[in-house]
Amino acid sequence: MSSEEIPKIPSIELSQQRFLLTNGPKETHAQAQEEILKKIKEDNMAPFYELICEEQGWTVDTALLEEMKKANEESLKKLDERLKDAEENLGETEISDALLARAEHFAKIGDKEKSLTAYRVAFDKTVALGSRLDILFSNIRSGFFYRDNDLVSRNIEKART
Repeated sequence: MSSEEIPKIPSIELSQQRFLLTNGPKETHAQAQEEILKKIKEDNMAPFYELICEEQGWTVDTALLEEMKKANEESLKKLDERLKDAEENLGETEISDALLARAEHFAKIGDKEKSLTAYRVAFDKTVALGSRLDILFSNIRSGFFYRDNDLVSRNIEKART
């Protein structure tokens, strides 16, 4: 990863709204739900939408879900083409960047398992220590987002070594 700012994905603000919706005072629930749905639509977070609907007992808007899934498939197709081009025509840095972009895509749409798998692949292909630490920090951020303390602990320990 170059010297640009590390993307703040997944959104901790969204995680805070989810917490308010689940554990906050009842008068905050409507606004939290509105903020969550706004962010879900903004980032085409189909996997997270399915998760939050199940968690909260909401009815799934199938038209919205299909629209988001289609947008995600198109984005993923472009990222896969970028990766293929990097593997065929470019160097290790570009391959690493393409793998990282793919992992960030999954993190942004709220697909925990695919993002962690993609980050693992990117980590294995990345040589620079700073970039490897950035990937670990992204995993830690995902752990906070999904309230997965084990994921946070494992990646903090990995960053120490």
